[in-house]
Amino acid sequence: ATTAKASRPVKTATLSAEAARGKVLFQNYRCETCHGADGLNGTVAAPGLAGMASVLSASVLDDLLQHHSTQMKNGNMPPTNMSVATRKAIVAYIRSMPSPPDTQ
Repeated sequence: ATTAKASRPVKTATLSAEAARGKVLFQNYRCETCHGADGLNGTVAAPGLAGMASVLSASVLDDLLQHHSTQMKNGNMPPTNMSVATRKAIVAYIRSMPSPPDTQ
């Protein structure tokens, strides 16, 4: 008898090349430490980022990476001295994150 390996279908969004690069950078910069894996389940100081595409434009996200808001500073967001290309990739990744599942 053959044994088939049972697996659950994994729902993943196909990332653009830039968003895929941004995901690697998001992990390398350790953003997941505070904002959660895949931008889900952040902390009080650093909320999850999933679903931000519907709330903040790419230019606003880019600006926040360059100039942290008071809330970000109070949450101990470290300085982000990133190149334009790095910021653009991370913003593409954040904007690709699907909204978190409804928890209610």
